[in-house]
Amino acid sequence: MEELTAVAREADDPASDPVEVAKTYRWLGDAFFDLGHGTDDSLLVRGVQAYERAEALLASAEVPVEKAKLDFNFGNTLRGLSHGEDVALLEAAQTHYESAQRAFRANRLS
Repeated sequence: MEELTAVAREADDPASDPVEVAKTYRWLGDAFFDLGHGTDDSLLVRGVQAYERAEALLASAEVPVEKAKLDFNFGNTLRGLSHGEDVALLEAAQTHYESAQRAFRANRLS
């Protein structure tokens, strides 16, 4: 995890392609989720941080499929962090899932 975190931070430079850097942060968030089997709160929080950075990098990019992948995985992390009880996190997860679903359908990937 330390190596992937270091790669993401090193790549996070204004001269770098923001879409490629965002992918790296998405992969980092995915790795945190997988490492903690979607249940370790400390790893889920680190995943949220990685996904938030990826979102910021993709804010002005026209890459709907990449944004959909990010939204789906971010939703999974928020759902896990909610433990099925935190309504605000569950609503945020739902928002991410719905955004991903729209993008996947619009791009004929569902």
